Amino acid sequence: MSKKYKLELSFVQSTGGAVDDSVVVSEWSDDAAMHVIKTKVFSKHLSAAIAAITEEMCDIGLAAMNGK
Repeated sequence: MSKKYKLELSFVQSTGGAVDDSVVVSEWSDDAAMHVIKTKVFSKHLSAAIAAITEEMCDIGLAAMNGK
């Protein structure tokens, strides 16, 4: 496995400071161009997911504040 370039994402779920579960995604490459492409694609889709999650959570919070 090549280890020149690495893109790593982790998701950790915890309760009261203790880790309940975690997931790590690691992507490796020797090619700088491929590394940049992977980084841009991951960033693009993660940004869209975060925006959708934020929108939904805010909508739920606003509805709760308005008694709906």
